[in-house]
Amino acid sequence: MWYLVLLSVMAIAFGIISYYKPLWGIYIITAGLPSFLLRFNIGGVPFTFLEAMILILFLICLLTKRIDYKKIYRNTFFWPIIVVLVFATISVFTAPNLAPALGVWKAYFIEPVLFLAILASQVHSRKALEGLFWALGVSIFYLSIFAIIQKFTGWGVPGAFMKPSGGVDRVVSILNYPNALGLYVGPIIILFTGWLVAGSKRNWPSILKLLVIALGFTAIILAQSEAAIIAVLVCWFIMGIVYKKTRYFTIALAMIAVLVLVFFAGLRDFVLTKVFLNDYSGGIRKIIWHESWKMLKHRWLFGAGLSGYQYHIYPYHLNTFETFPYPHQIVFNFWTELGLWGMLAFVWVFIKYFWVNVKAIIKNPGVKIMAFTFICVGIEIIVHGLVDVPYFKNDLSVLFWIIIGAATINASLFSLEKK
Repeated sequence: MWYLVLLSVMAIAFGIISYYKPLWGIYIITAGLPSFLLRFNIGGVPFTFLEAMILILFLICLLTKRIDYKKIYRNTFFWPIIVVLVFATISVFTAPNLAPALGVWKAYFIEPVLFLAILASQVHSRKALEGLFWALGVSIFYLSIFAIIQKFTGWGVPGAFMKPSGGVDRVVSILNYPNALGLYVGPIIILFTGWLVAGSKRNWPSILKLLVIALGFTAIILAQSEAAIIAVLVCWFIMGIVYKKTRYFTIALAMIAVLVLVFFAGLRDFVLTKVFLNDYSGGIRKIIWHESWKMLKHRWLFGAGLSGYQYHIYPYHLNTFETFPYPHQIVFNFWTELGLWGMLAFVWVFIKYFWVNVKAIIKNPGVKIMAFTFICVGIEIIVHGLVDVPYFKNDLSVLFWIIIGAATINASLFSLEKK
């Protein structure tokens, strides 16, 4: 009872703030993406507090005529998004169970796209865009601080991630599992890295950006989210090579790393085992992908439908471990959930995303550093997505479209650095 009263008061307060300051509403949602953990039902329909905030803000913007329909229609992602939503809707009706499919449809597609529409309508300036970045930084700050505290106290760590001795093996922060932390934090670390370079001034904002990066990377190390660590390091290497001031330093570090691997056989074997997925976790993923491919050969057009993977994979699954909700590979994730054409629609989104940023680098020198940063953010998501699920989760789906929207807004600005 008190839980629902508290959520109601929070929702009302959020609505009042959003009515007078829609940008503040955007920032609160962005900083509060993990609020999907607060769950409740309305008329038997499950919702999260994150969904509630998005719907409240959209309704306010709609009723107060703050939705810019022309800007939305002219957005370069308009038609790719429409196609994604069409195939997501089709996948509701090809799913084995309608209720879970509808839940995924509203939480992972409809509401994130509504939030993207609000971003496109309300974020018009460099200052507003940077406010969006800072909001993401706030989320990294509290997630990472709690993760660090958790390492020493064990508060909220599920038993599966504790050591037999009673110590903490892998932190989860306030999220459900360690890789959830890596999937969320990784792209934001890369965003703040590029933003730090774009600022190129030794001042308090730069110190805060560096703090967000340091805290975020500490969190994914404590979570032992290996794919996130590798994805971040790959992007840091690319950035280090591209930026002139760090090029020689990055090359020197790379050479040292190669020499260490050459002369320390134990470390070399460990790294190769992880890279080629020859450990237990990697072996499980190889089995999952093999089973998913066998299933897709029989359901290549429609896939499994939204939230239907566990149902349809069962005949192909070896009973040596539990079935997972998704295949843990970015192409298979979209293919099994949305079918072949839905997966190709997301390929279209990614191609558009990279092209928007490449075009911004070529035609708009004032935003080229952040445009290149967004390219690296996309690379981080894809690299991590080779072995995990970087989209099909409440916070990650909204974060995905925030990144799409922010990249588009950045490309349209005259200058992120001098304006």
